[in-house]
Amino acid sequence: MKRTVVPSALRPHGAGEGAGMSLTGRIVVFGGSGVFGKRVVREILRLCEAPVTVVARDPGRAERALSGLDPGRIALRLGDASNREFVRESIRGACAAVCCIGPFDRLDTTILDACISERVHYVDIAENREYVGRVLALGDRIKDAGIAALTGHSSLPGTSSLLAKMASQGMPQVEEITIGLFLGNKNERGRGGVGALLHSLGEEFMGWEDGRGFPLVGWHRSRLFSFPEPVGERELFVSNIADYEQIPRLLGARTVRFFVGFESRMMNRLIQFAGRLRRAGLVPSGPRTASALVRLGGIFALTGYDGGAIQVSVLGKNSAEKQIRRTVTVMADREGQRIPAMPAALGACALARGEIGKAGVFLFGEWMDPNRYLAELESQGFRVQR
Repeated sequence: MKRTVVPSALRPHGAGEGAGMSLTGRIVVFGGSGVFGKRVVREILRLCEAPVTVVARDPGRAERALSGLDPGRIALRLGDASNREFVRESIRGACAAVCCIGPFDRLDTTILDACISERVHYVDIAENREYVGRVLALGDRIKDAGIAALTGHSSLPGTSSLLAKMASQGMPQVEEITIGLFLGNKNERGRGGVGALLHSLGEEFMGWEDGRGFPLVGWHRSRLFSFPEPVGERELFVSNIADYEQIPRLLGARTVRFFVGFESRMMNRLIQFAGRLRRAGLVPSGPRTASALVRLGGIFALTGYDGGAIQVSVLGKNSAEKQIRRTVTVMADREGQRIPAMPAALGACALARGEIGKAGVFLFGEWMDPNRYLAELESQGFRVQR
């Protein structure tokens, strides 16, 4: 049996060799040393008092990621999250488990299955529509276990669904929701997160137009978005994401459109060109090409902006049948990867505090109050434009 590893730099204050942390209210973060995972851990430590166990494979990377965090609340467990018995042992007695391991298009439901067996609440940062669909398909088992599964708790469809909910207030009929995601050059890039935005590169997928499926090709079409300065006007590109299925389910929107782009216009053009080559059969499948492009993106990180932004625009009709449009934008002027970390951390802490009293599968927009979320963002220096 693998035992919890608590390196001296991370050992709880006053603990001797072999001492462990109390499991009461414990939150376990799988992939807590990764690009998004380490930010989720930091936000959990800021938002609530729960102790955190980080599960990782590489001890060196984990120690670097967790350096400087409260040593009285962090434990480190080393092992393979694809091993079912290891995962069950890691979460046994915990309050919640957070899955920050990507890319989600290649991830199975091992962690969620363990949560169901051990009756531990579950959170993930999945942006991939197939993975979110697999979580929803397990809804009956999740309810029978008496746990909550918070899926898609990242920028997409987490923050996007909540902003869409806010913008659509007072609209009995929602006609169109358009989402734009901008990533600054200097944002730290993770293979899972960026891969999720590029995995449909040059691939055909089903969008959602006028109440029915509509064929689209990843990174083929584009649209101009106007963000507050210093981002300004940006060309963003269509991509396959969970929002196409989950936002219509949540808000009944007849059309959903999603676009993404990087600060470097040259990077965007290279990605679009790679998509054309993929369509012609001249480069490998989307995920493999995406991995190469993630590595290439490091070149553009030498200059630019480390912020990010997400914008949601909703077109609908009010109770007087008058067509109206509302737009909400959230901007991080530094460390834009904090935006996707917030929903998962808020969800995990809400579960630890017993604030989500129902069993089942939930999107961020189904349980979080929009005004509370925006107030939290503004308190942490995010800019919110409504």
